[in-house]
Amino acid sequence: MLKFCYQSQEVYTFENYDNLMNSFSLDDFQSGKFDSPNNMITFNINHSRCIRLSDLLFYITLLGLIASFISIYIKKGLEHEYLDINRIWLYFKEDSQYPGLIYQILHYSIHFTGYSCSLKYGFGVKQKASIQIQEIICQIIDSCSNRIKQQKNKDQNKQICKEILQRIQALCKTNSSIPVIILYLENTICFYKEDKYIENKLVQLLNLDDTDIKPERQKVIGEVNNIIKQIIEIGNTYGQVCVELLLQDAITKITQNLTNLSFNRQSYEINVQIKFKQLKDKEQELQILVEQQIKNQIIYFIQQYEKDFKFEIDEEEIIQLQQCIVNSILQSPQVRHYYNTYQYQKDSEINNYIFSAITKIQQQILKDGVESIFIYKILQLINDLI
Repeated sequence: MLKFCYQSQEVYTFENYDNLMNSFSLDDFQSGKFDSPNNMITFNINHSRCIRLSDLLFYITLLGLIASFISIYIKKGLEHEYLDINRIWLYFKEDSQYPGLIYQILHYSIHFTGYSCSLKYGFGVKQKASIQIQEIICQIIDSCSNRIKQQKNKDQNKQICKEILQRIQALCKTNSSIPVIILYLENTICFYKEDKYIENKLVQLLNLDDTDIKPERQKVIGEVNNIIKQIIEIGNTYGQVCVELLLQDAITKITQNLTNLSFNRQSYEINVQIKFKQLKDKEQELQILVEQQIKNQIIYFIQQYEKDFKFEIDEEEIIQLQQCIVNSILQSPQVRHYYNTYQYQKDSEINNYIFSAITKIQQQILKDGVESIFIYKILQLINDLI
């Protein structure tokens, strides 16, 4: 088994506390830390026990994962307005191994995060989970189908797998109902399933799958884990996003070069410094954009207040207020959600998403900030008159 021993924080905003608590009562993943005044919830994720579906695509048996995913969602009666593949988590049970380099049985439960946290603010819209589930199924198949390896009855089994996956995609793309898709999956799994695994409905193994364990893969697990450990150590110096960006690149290279493994620590240290600088450059670019916009809006709000209050606001006060507001915006849940999610960091449009998100909150922050200056001026005047 592979060992991904690191922690991360997942930050989400939410719109309705009661609806969120109802979802949590149905989906017992873990208790998040609430910040109700800011409508924010933070999850501390232990990656040695769970993994995102999006990070798992090259490990899992397709039909079993798809069947488990949609049946559990429906059985729990969950309502998720902003579901995507990065918000689906597999939590491994105590007796389960972690996904690794060899074929193995995984015991897991499936959970969801980000129930009412908008995707790509201003760019994403609410969508029924039943529709999004079908899109995710197609995404899983597109990502994984070419990784299915067959050794026994290779041509025949490969053709059967292809036909099964094409049928699933056809059902999804024609907007068939979820029960119809589940029924097809269950019938397919029942027909091809190994008898010894039937008793555990969350463990899916088809006798079409290649279950041969190649000795060379088994031998390098220790070496791969040592590489992963060092990568995590290097990335931790620069934060969780750098850890996950490094691991994503590394795992892809490792799985493609198991017979010729190599690890150059200096190369990874240089790489993480480059990634970290890129992240900081994006943050600096965003800060400049926000500062420019905020200063103009501060001046506008002051001009509106000056129609009723004749106080002089000097440049130094404006600069101090600007910095305070900018810091508040950049530390907001909306911004933290993006900066703590490594998938967004790979998107060149990330600052556009963030900028769209903060426009929804900055007006109130600006209004409160400018108002506080005039309240302070009024209290100062009263104090001078006493």
